Amino acid sequence: MTSSPLALLFSAVLVAALAADSEAESCLKTKVWEAYSDGWSMRSLAPTDIAPGSMKVWKVTALASRQYKVLGCADARVKNLDLVVYNDKGVVVARDSTVDRQPAVELTPPKSGTYYVVAQARTVDGGDAPVDVAVAVIWK
Repeated sequence: MTSSPLALLFSAVLVAALAADSEAESCLKTKVWEAYSDGWSMRSLAPTDIAPGSMKVWKVTALASRQYKVLGCADARVKNLDLVVYNDKGVVVARDSTVDRQPAVELTPPKSGTYYVVAQARTVDGGDAPVDVAVAVIWK
């Protein structure tokens, strides 16, 4: 069975579209690349979608006395993306205080252990459809 040239072209366009980074992921990758020049290394990068007002939680193991930054980016519909880091007891250890779609928080854990990074699309324009969000943890 052979495919028509039009079907092959459509397949190539579809694959390229699916492979493209979201606005949030592209923004975050730029921030991570910029951080590399300052000696930071990437621990993780997670693109996802979040319903307006909802939260996404990531479990992260962090080592004592290392510096960490949690970076976030969201698509243009998001007016306020919040980042909060909790320790294993549920106590807030870091939070951003900005009202924007590109928050960042810094953390130097006093002890090694499990921490939870929470991203919330607090203020969103344009309805209830999910928004693109990406979160990265970098360290040095």
